[in-house]
Amino acid sequence: MITLKTSYTKEIVCPHCGYEHPDSRGHQIQGCAKIECDDCHKEFLAEIVTEVSYSSRKVDE
Repeated sequence: MITLKTSYTKEIVCPHCGYEHPDSRGHQIQGCAKIECDDCHKEFLAEIVTEVSYSSRKVDE
């Protein structure tokens, strides 16, 4: 059995066939969305994961 990496990837990856959707940012995902694979045409759920980071600096005195 082949294990596909489908979590925390740069593009949406179909968990059925492993197809990487090249225009993942074109999908309007809010929360979790049902998507049909462009390659195998099976449905799966996709979720966008957003990471937040912060920067700080001294105020000029």
